[in-house]
Amino acid sequence: MAAAMRLLALLCLLLTTRGEAKGPELTVDAYGDTQTAAAVDRTFCLGQWNGGSWVHDPSISQPYARPLKPKTELERNQMCTAEKDKSWQYTWQQGPDVDERCKLVRPTPHQLCKALANKRLLLIGDSLTMQMVVSLTKLSGTGEEEVDDNLLNTGCAHLTCDTDDKGTQASFTLCKLYAAKMLVEPFPRQEFLGGVCKLPPERKSFFQFVSAEELREYVDAADYVIINEFAWWVGHMHKDLRTCLGARMSAGDASEMAFSAITELYRNQTWTKTAVMEGTQTPVYYRTATPGRPERSQVHGPMDLKAVKAKLFAYGHEHYARYNDIAREAYTARGLNMLELEELMVPRVDGHPKGDAIHYCLPGPPDTFAYVLYSFILPRDSAGNPV
Repeated sequence: MAAAMRLLALLCLLLTTRGEAKGPELTVDAYGDTQTAAAVDRTFCLGQWNGGSWVHDPSISQPYARPLKPKTELERNQMCTAEKDKSWQYTWQQGPDVDERCKLVRPTPHQLCKALANKRLLLIGDSLTMQMVVSLTKLSGTGEEEVDDNLLNTGCAHLTCDTDDKGTQASFTLCKLYAAKMLVEPFPRQEFLGGVCKLPPERKSFFQFVSAEELREYVDAADYVIINEFAWWVGHMHKDLRTCLGARMSAGDASEMAFSAITELYRNQTWTKTAVMEGTQTPVYYRTATPGRPERSQVHGPMDLKAVKAKLFAYGHEHYARYNDIAREAYTARGLNMLELEELMVPRVDGHPKGDAIHYCLPGPPDTFAYVLYSFILPRDSAGNPV
């Protein structure tokens, strides 16, 4: 009941902060650019990473307007970069054949704040999505006290930030929904593989199911929706099923069977959710998954894309490309969008805390999501200024 009330409150916040307009209406000018007098469409840039590379730039200063104030062990681990590898000191060097309008921009806190003003962002995912929520709040200069603890799991925050040095303020709404709280029927609530394996008690209580109508309401109430659930599926879900099957067969067979079952569940959920979201006026993006830190590897900075693909990973992360293909097929078939970041972000296997191959240091690689959001999704004019 408490979880249901929390989701209802989240939807109410989305709806009460939602204005009549969804953002600047786009038209096509005489030069073929999609734009109005103010906004230029740069979504065509997504996925144009060919020929580019990450270059170390020690002149880049720590990007957060306010420092992290860790409340949990995970958040304390995320601060590792500030003292060690400084993984924020890499800049993306665009390939020679990429459209010059597709430059990945690092906005100032004022610029990002202005671009986010009056927007409603809904992010659906796992703990990696949570890191991107933290990154957005820090890069835009929002006040620490405004971010409720629930935002890091499932909830909304109405945030304020400064758009200039004079203290002119703007506000935006940022919502995070945890993947386990947004499962849509049909889904095996109690068991896998015809009753051979049952979900652990802690997982049963952790799941929350929403109707197709509820999911559509969340999506329609937002200005932008960005989804990625990969790490949760191949991490938590695969581990539960693999552990159960391991009592009945070899470890290798258990892992393979568990992966096959989880992949089919993921495929089912992906097609179910995209069918629900089809036709929405809200731009919906699937953020392509990327792997964590490779096993038995010393990583000091970004790694060549081909070298990453040859590595072994923990928690099933080596399957990222297969899961991206499943999402790509479903989202494009339903007329939804892909936030194609494989070539950009797969090389960023650096910037992880010691002993944590999944999460990243902050500031660090997750900040790139905010740069992509600013550069190609949030409206900016022909000169590159936020509108």
